[in-house]
Amino acid sequence: MEGYLQTGVGIFVSIILFLLGYRQTVGAKKERIRTANKEVEKILIRRIVNENFQLSIMDIKRLLEGKARDFKLKAEDLFFEEQILNSIYTRILETDLITQEQRNNILSKLLPIIEDMEKNIKNEESIFINISNYSRSRTKIHSYISLIIALVASISGGLFTTIPFLRNDSVKIDLNIFIMTSIISLLAISFIVILKNFKESQQDIPLSNKSQVIENVINFEREVAKVISKQNYIVFPSSNRKENYDFSFNINTNDKVLIEVKSWKKPPSAAFIERTVTRLSEAVITEGARGGIIVIPEYISFYKGKPNENIVKIMSLNEFKQFIKGNGA
Repeated sequence: MEGYLQTGVGIFVSIILFLLGYRQTVGAKKERIRTANKEVEKILIRRIVNENFQLSIMDIKRLLEGKARDFKLKAEDLFFEEQILNSIYTRILETDLITQEQRNNILSKLLPIIEDMEKNIKNEESIFINISNYSRSRTKIHSYISLIIALVASISGGLFTTIPFLRNDSVKIDLNIFIMTSIISLLAISFIVILKNFKESQQDIPLSNKSQVIENVINFEREVAKVISKQNYIVFPSSNRKENYDFSFNINTNDKVLIEVKSWKKPPSAAFIERTVTRLSEAVITEGARGGIIVIPEYISFYKGKPNENIVKIMSLNEFKQFIKGNGA
């Protein structure tokens, strides 16, 4: 009975030590990140509502960097600009503390900024990938720290069970109790960590969500470029995103084809499709190209009979592969 009591006390001590250590390291940093994000959001909302502040992306960036220093964090730890804008948009839309006229006025200023970010999102794709990589690296570091704290706490709890056996200035350790206490403590702590991670995943907005989307877009672009290269065509990336296409290749000496890659998983709105087709059609005319192709991952039945179909075609990846193999025939 005494052995079971010692084991129970040792497990309790291990859990307490782990919680204290976790709170002072990983938990403390996460709390600083949450607080800093909330402060940035509140500051911008106060300035916009009370002072009619003319918000810009650079204002958000500078504020994020300043708050990161205040809370001894890196700027990458905090939300990126689009997340902050979306949070502000949500708070303005849901609040009843301002008049409808104020709300409409504020939203009319926010929407163009959000739309500009979405239009230029591909220009910042490397930034999102760096943020995603940093987020994954940070998660690994947190996991390693948690593991070290768990091991130290478990061993400490096991050692705590040896205290009653101190006799005549000598230490007698019951290895069975020590090992059993350490293992059970580690299992109990692991369960606690899983519960904490699940709870935090329900509360936090994952930083990597947007980044993952951007990575998928880039990977699909690379896949399309590889399809072209495998048929011994040379891929020419567009020198500027304003050219309204991603890259081009020449089927024959003077037969230039412009490629725009879209990772559409479901049909977008008709207006969006029309704008995309129109922009690529204008680029085809400006470049004097043979035509343009919008490549999407899989066939979706929405693009038959779209405007400018004689100039621009929308193809699934498999259709595009057949087009390349047939030399455009």
